Amino acid sequence: MNIWRALAIATLAIATTATVAVVRVNRPLAPAASPALSVLGGSARVIPVLWNAPAFSFVSHTNRRITNRELAGHVWIANFIFTQCTNSCPLITAKMALLQRRLADPALRFVSFSVDPQHDTPEVLAQYASEWRKTEERWLLLSTDSAGLETVTQGLHVTLEKTVDKKNPIAHTAQFFLIDAKGSVRGYYSSDNDAALTRLVGDATELARKLIPPSATTDVSGERLYAELGCAACHAHPDLAPPLDGLLGRSSLLDDGVRVAVDSAYIREAIAHPQAQVVAGYARLMPEYANLLNALEIQQLAAYVESLQPTSAPAGSNNDASLALETDPACKMRVRVVAATPRAKYLGHQYFFCSDACRQRFENAPDVYVTKQPANESPTQVKSYGAP
Repeated sequence: MNIWRALAIATLAIATTATVAVVRVNRPLAPAASPALSVLGGSARVIPVLWNAPAFSFVSHTNRRITNRELAGHVWIANFIFTQCTNSCPLITAKMALLQRRLADPALRFVSFSVDPQHDTPEVLAQYASEWRKTEERWLLLSTDSAGLETVTQGLHVTLEKTVDKKNPIAHTAQFFLIDAKGSVRGYYSSDNDAALTRLVGDATELARKLIPPSATTDVSGERLYAELGCAACHAHPDLAPPLDGLLGRSSLLDDGVRVAVDSAYIREAIAHPQAQVVAGYARLMPEYANLLNALEIQQLAAYVESLQPTSAPAGSNNDASLALETDPACKMRVRVVAATPRAKYLGHQYFFCSDACRQRFENAPDVYVTKQPANESPTQVKSYGAP
């Protein structure tokens, strides 16, 4: 199969589960030269040379100017994110944290290009890095400018697209790119496919000529795992994920309407298979750690979560006293109401939405979604709010 056709098909497949860009196919494939062999699962696989990575010059989250020339001699993994994203980026960054943990070679580099030049300054990116992987010195989060970002996206054969959703205003690729020490792109890997990420680990370690498997990490505490995996980056924000402080002994309402008691078994299962028991009002943003951590690591991480003591409950936290769930009238999704939840008033009633896109759909044609009008009230103009 032609490599560009394969790349296009792969990206379109990702679009069904994450916000992504369309892959450009207007450039011929660079000829493969001296391909490396990746040995994974007992079989050898050729790692082809695909094309040359683009040149760039941006300021990092540490206020250092980073160019592609500085990465010469390093194998590096690149992705695209922006700090205000609440859709695909938390999951993409969680996978980046896992890759950093599994690929312990100090010569490797990890590069995240921001797709939001107007907002993601070095200072904003520094805060983002601190929330996810404060001690990871190999990770470079790059603030960009419009011209330079266009050069990079064209050079990696992806595009960006503005959306009408104020909470997720930029559609971008969810793939990881592997670049070798000579600056050649050697592979692209779907961030939502665990098998693809396993291939990425194998390919990166082969190119770096130093294999350090996940099992090589010894005696890792649950607290360290919690920090290395960037758990607090989501769970410290009630609009992204349920707070974990004082979780043990509480009850949780799941998105299927079932209320469960939170015990040790539930916490372990929620870490291993989070998609099976999603807390009501939250999106499916957490990786399936059953395939990414071993049994002992899951046990240690669960024990640390159990040890977290309750604090003053933030708005929208998952306990009975503050549980606030509404149904988005546009998409029928259950929405956890926090300060930043989009909302609109119509006919004296306040409606809540999962995103600004759904709120806009409602505002354009409210009578499509509201079938009954309150007695003695006539239709009025919709009044919208980004937050109270």
